[in-house]
Amino acid sequence: MADKKIRQIYDNLYGYITFDKEKFEFILKDSFFLRLHNLKQMGLGYYVYPDALHTRFAHSLGVYCNITKIIESQKQYTGNEIISDDDIYKIQLSGLLHDIGHLPLSHTFEEALQRFDKYENNCEKLDDKNKVVASNIVSDPDDLPKNKSENSYFDEPKLHEKLGEFVLGGSEISHQLEKRGISYLDIANGFKGFGDINSLDKPAESMYDKQIRNFLHSQLDADRLDYLLRDSGFSGVKTGSFDIDKLLNSIVYDEKANYGIDESGIRALEQFLMGRFVAYCQVVANKKVMAFEFMAQDFYFRLLKLRKEQNYHLGIRLYSYKDLVKDVLIRRPEEFLNFTDDYFFSLIREVMANKRIMQDYDPIVVKYAEMITNIQPLVPVTYFETFYEGMTSKNCFFEYLFENPHILDIISEESEVERDHIIFNKPFKVSLYKNDIDPIQIFRNREAVYQDVSECKASILNFLVSREYRIYRIYTFDSNEAIKLKVTLAKHAKGFEYKGDLKD
Repeated sequence: MADKKIRQIYDNLYGYITFDKEKFEFILKDSFFLRLHNLKQMGLGYYVYPDALHTRFAHSLGVYCNITKIIESQKQYTGNEIISDDDIYKIQLSGLLHDIGHLPLSHTFEEALQRFDKYENNCEKLDDKNKVVASNIVSDPDDLPKNKSENSYFDEPKLHEKLGEFVLGGSEISHQLEKRGISYLDIANGFKGFGDINSLDKPAESMYDKQIRNFLHSQLDADRLDYLLRDSGFSGVKTGSFDIDKLLNSIVYDEKANYGIDESGIRALEQFLMGRFVAYCQVVANKKVMAFEFMAQDFYFRLLKLRKEQNYHLGIRLYSYKDLVKDVLIRRPEEFLNFTDDYFFSLIREVMANKRIMQDYDPIVVKYAEMITNIQPLVPVTYFETFYEGMTSKNCFFEYLFENPHILDIISEESEVERDHIIFNKPFKVSLYKNDIDPIQIFRNREAVYQDVSECKASILNFLVSREYRIYRIYTFDSNEAIKLKVTLAKHAKGFEYKGDLKD
């Protein structure tokens, strides 16, 4: 019996996802891609939502599936193929491989490594002008490159996307791509959102360069469509669900790299954007989820900091961003295969086994290890949620604290709660629809009738655009500290218009 030319993998959301073996089997069997089985999509979110155990592997298959469906729908909509088979293949490859550089606990370790990189850079010698000599991982938004095509906007590549390029370069995948006449750098630039790197300096030529950003880095990309549906489904939060079939069939691309939806899909688009907003607020920004994520992030950051101070005495090796890109992924990339969620929990167990030693160097690290082991989140002290419009540090107490962190030293002294026990991270931000930088067009009979869906008077997005919602939370370690802190914070919040539940 002849070997089958296709491989089907059953997915809980889409049913059977079909792959051409010749084109994709070398990825589906690669150890670096299979590593994604050991990275949970929602990090420690399953501590709060027990069924949220889905992985980056399943998500990657889902992104590939959505890309394929969008392309099939596009062919039916236009009546012709504006994207060549070669470009389709590259788009599918970029979608399938877009998370191959992800870190343990998904974005949690990404935050820790970014934070440590900035800390490490700030410890370097100053130059003649007394400015820190550093090349931060995340650039200032004003410095982000703009696409040369009409309406596109590039996000700065995320750390896991940058790591993904190194992973591809150090794996067998790059050799297999080369055999097929494809550069792994082209695929990496694709999942970083800008196709051919040369297209940053001149108009993009191929449809891959023009469209890859729309498939993976737009407000209606295949990545977002999958993770919202998947996270909502497995967490059980129904408000994140939407009509995926209608939306996929409504997405439209044109030859100028514009993207949007057919007019008939406006309601599905509204449902998706509203569902995404609500799911972010209810799932990602859930007070317990945020607490666990911060604990894990700060735990790893503190261990890296101890290592830099030469006070790290555990048997498990730590990895900073520089360790990964300048050493591990170049000299021994196979070591990266073990950098998974299991690695994080091995660190937790190692700290627990050496509590006496670690207590002397950083008792907070020990406290985090104990609380994570016992699935005990930080205790919330107070919070504030609002659309940010019209708020400043002059009328919002939480923004005032964020811009003047030294005030927390005073609050610590007055409340008799240790400064390290007052946990106030940067505010969580979510926008409903960013029409100011990334408009979604509305098409009718293959022609754009609205350059931005918010221009359509028949859409609720006409009223809800480019407004940023912020969620501020303050935590501590136990309820007694929470009571002391809340009383002291309320005293300092007097006179502020926005102060949440901090009453006079």
